[in-house]
Amino acid sequence: MHLIYAIFITLLGLAIGSFLNVCIYRIPRGMSILKPPSHCPHCGRKIKFYDNIPVVSYVVLGGKCRYCRGKISLRYPLVELLTGIMFLLSYLRFGLTWDLLKVLIFLTFSGCIAFIDGEHMVVPDVVSFPAIIIGLIFAIFSVGITLKSALIGAFLGGIIMFIFRVGGKWIFKREALGDGDIVIMVMIGMFTGPFGVFISILFGSLIGSIVGIILLLKKKGDILPFGPFLIFGSFIYIYLIQFSKYLTIG
Repeated sequence: MHLIYAIFITLLGLAIGSFLNVCIYRIPRGMSILKPPSHCPHCGRKIKFYDNIPVVSYVVLGGKCRYCRGKISLRYPLVELLTGIMFLLSYLRFGLTWDLLKVLIFLTFSGCIAFIDGEHMVVPDVVSFPAIIIGLIFAIFSVGITLKSALIGAFLGGIIMFIFRVGGKWIFKREALGDGDIVIMVMIGMFTGPFGVFISILFGSLIGSIVGIILLLKKKGDILPFGPFLIFGSFIYIYLIQFSKYLTIG
C-alpha cells in the first residue's frame, strides 16, 4: 500500500503541476483559468487530452505543438516534474497525515507564486490571499503548528520584510523589495510559524545573494525577484529542518 500511495501522490503532483502551468500563464495576463480549454499559444488550436499528459506529451511531441510545430516552453514539463517530485517527497516526509495535506496546499500555492514572480515580478493577490486564509484555517485546528505560532509567524514575516523594504529603499535610493515580498512572508509565516520565517529569510537571502552576484558578474542585469528565493528557503525549512509540533510557540 505504501508504494501505491506513493505512486498516487506523485501522479497527483504531476496533474497539479499541469494545472499550475495554466495558472502561471493566465493569471498574470488577467485570463480565466477555467476557459477557454488548454490551447496552443501560437496557433490557438485546442490541445487534445492525449497531448496534455504531464511530461509524457512534451517528450512525445518533441517540445512542439502537434499542429503548428510551435515551440512549447520547457517550463511546462519542468513545473509538472518538480511538482510531482515535491509531492512525493512530502508524502515520504509526512506520510498520510493532515500535515501532508497542509504542506501540499502550501507547495501548490507557493509554487504558483514563485514562477509568476520569477517571470513577471508580481505576486498576484488572487493566489497569495487565499493561501494566507487557508494557512489560518489549518492553524485554527492546530495542524502542524498552533494558531499562536501561525499568527506570530505571519506578523514577524510581514514586519521584517517591511523593515527590509523601507531600509533598502533608504540605503539604495530605490525600491529594493516590493509589497509582494511582504505578502509572501506573511503567507510563509502563517504556514510555518516564526522559525520558518527566520529560516526562509536566512536561506532565501543567502541563495538570492549568490545568484545575484553571479548574474552581476555575467552582466545579466541587477533586478532579481526575491519571492522565489524566500519560497525556496521555506522549502528548506519544511523538508530538511524539524517541522510541526516540535517547533511551535504556545
